Amino acid sequence: MAGRKYGLVHYLMLLVGIFFAYSLLSSYFSSSGASMNPVYLGYSKDEVKTVTASYHDGRATVKLADTHLANFDSFWSWLPTWKPNLLNAIDKYVDETTIFVDAGAWEGPALFYAARKAAMSLALEPDHAAFRALRAHNQVNPELENVILSPYCLSDRTEKIKMAGNGEGSSAIERVPLKFEDEKIRLGAEGVFTVSCYPLQEFLAGKGVRSEKRLFIKMDLQGAESYILPTLTEWVAARAVKPVIFLGIHETLENTRREKIGKILTFVQLFKLCGRDVDDLGPCSAITADSLKGMHDMILADY
Repeated sequence: MAGRKYGLVHYLMLLVGIFFAYSLLSSYFSSSGASMNPVYLGYSKDEVKTVTASYHDGRATVKLADTHLANFDSFWSWLPTWKPNLLNAIDKYVDETTIFVDAGAWEGPALFYAARKAAMSLALEPDHAAFRALRAHNQVNPELENVILSPYCLSDRTEKIKMAGNGEGSSAIERVPLKFEDEKIRLGAEGVFTVSCYPLQEFLAGKGVRSEKRLFIKMDLQGAESYILPTLTEWVAARAVKPVIFLGIHETLENTRREKIGKILTFVQLFKLCGRDVDDLGPCSAITADSLKGMHDMILADY
């Protein structure tokens, strides 16, 4: 009788241990950059809940996986008012001959709009939580077969670097120190992780993108543009067809040294037309250091 009782207790303890191990593994996969299959953030493939959101002026809709991230409802309900200047630029410059590159894709609002027009769409998003949401949204849009997602960031060199973020769109890498420290303090140690970064030229070459291909590149680099843009000057100048760039400028540029600002201006002035919307483009030669201050968007194009 005692042996039978011991056997039952042993069996129950084994079950508790298995359950505890499963809980730890589930927690790891849901909170890190590791992948699960399927990857619907807590749902099985057959149970995933979706919602539909509309873009500005009802010009398109997108199906979304309900990711349960804190900012899910607050952002996607705001989509009808989101960045009409970016959508206008995509409408003008992206077609079936264009490769769309979304550097800093977040959950994909620009990506999923452009992917319906472009020959191919390449998205980079290094924030682990944002990338999982991006991937979940992509999986509920199987008709978009031309989308390639990469959990990387852009840099001026190949490197692994610390990032602080939790999917809210304000992530920062340690080479933008002021913003990184703010995010690190706000999120704590659990919000800091290591990401892989590559130069844009190297990333595109790895995807087989040739110099004669038309490119539309959206860059939302959270301040990293201050050291990335100067390294792209020779690459842009040497391309058979210059890309169209939709650049998000962040306030960290105001703290950039004058020498580097000069290099950024040299890059910007490679292009003929600059402005915040397609209906407000003027000569890039008129852009000054003051034009780069503050947070705003800028289109760089040759036509």
